[in-house]
Amino acid sequence: MIGLLVAIACVSVAALLHAPAMMTRTDGRTLGRMSTGIRVVRTSGEPMSFGTAVIREKRALHDIVVDTRVVLDA
Repeated sequence: MIGLLVAIACVSVAALLHAPAMMTRTDGRTLGRMSTGIRVVRTSGEPMSFGTAVIREKRALHDIVVDTRVVLDA
């Protein structure tokens, strides 16, 4: 039982951190966003930081909170 809880916790942490890490390394893109040709940008033009990406993943109103938009990647 403890092993199952530890496994669930590890998978949850990995899932929570994967998208922000990808967005930081690939300028606002994840694999899914790359396949659809979109990315997340900050309205100020600043690069996507890990902290911004983490907050964006946790919040329902994420684009307003961290001042980002999803745009067509040209």
